Amino acid sequence: MSVIAGTRGRLARGLATPRWSNGGPDAASPGKTEVIRRQGPWRHLEALEFATFGWVDWFNHRRLLGPIGDMPPAEYEARYYDQASVA
Repeated sequence: MSVIAGTRGRLARGLATPRWSNGGPDAASPGKTEVIRRQGPWRHLEALEFATFGWVDWFNHRRLLGPIGDMPPAEYEARYYDQASVA
């Protein structure tokens, strides 16, 4: 088995840290872990990456966060920088 094939298998089982992650499997939020496991098993690394990017997009652009006024974090950040540039 090649190193790449071995890494892909470990990634699909949640045993390896993907290159875009800052931490190990335990560093992933429970929500992302739940979605990834529920939609698996993953036959291709690209499918796992696509699903992860979809989750990150939802987390940043569509998830409503109560402590910041029931708006997505990306919208809140954009408003913050718009106000900061005016002041």
